[in-house]
Amino acid sequence: MIVSLLLAAMLALASAYDAQQPSPMPEPSVTATPTVAVTPTPIPTPAPSASANPTPAGSQSPEVSPTPTGLNLPPLKYHVTPKQPPSPAPDSPQILEIDLNDQVIYSTKNFSARVTTNDVVTKVTISSNGHSGQMTRIAPGRFESTGDIPKLPSIIGGLNVNLVFTATTADGRSTSVKVPIKVKR
Repeated sequence: MIVSLLLAAMLALASAYDAQQPSPMPEPSVTATPTVAVTPTPIPTPAPSASANPTPAGSQSPEVSPTPTGLNLPPLKYHVTPKQPPSPAPDSPQILEIDLNDQVIYSTKNFSARVTTNDVVTKVTISSNGHSGQMTRIAPGRFESTGDIPKLPSIIGGLNVNLVFTATTADGRSTSVKVPIKVKR
């Protein structure tokens, strides 16, 4: 999993887990407010009327292609818009926006990312400290990744990490953007 690869680099900085350390206090649980189901009142449908432009018999309406749904990411609150070159070539790779669930991520919690690129990009990778993983291509110009951060050893209180997002075209041209985050236990 991409998140495990990225955090393996952080774990390499820490010594072996010290079993003698006290366990952290559990976080308070949040209870959701119950919702009330409402049954809608049916609205009568008017009888069909003759159309000025009737559809010929046997023809079908054009189908609308569905919008890609992606990986069902949580809300992404940390947005990075990289500075673009003054007049980039239309076929050069560009990272237009990077969205993360937060600038501070926590051990055993979810990490999610979305990268928006121009359509010539065929692959996006995330790397940190020599480890990397490929993001899932959802649609042309849209890449996503999500996963849980593994439990970090107690010696790690917090780490500043640069995630490097690299967008690559089919012919191997690439561009990269560094995004600073903090990882806490």
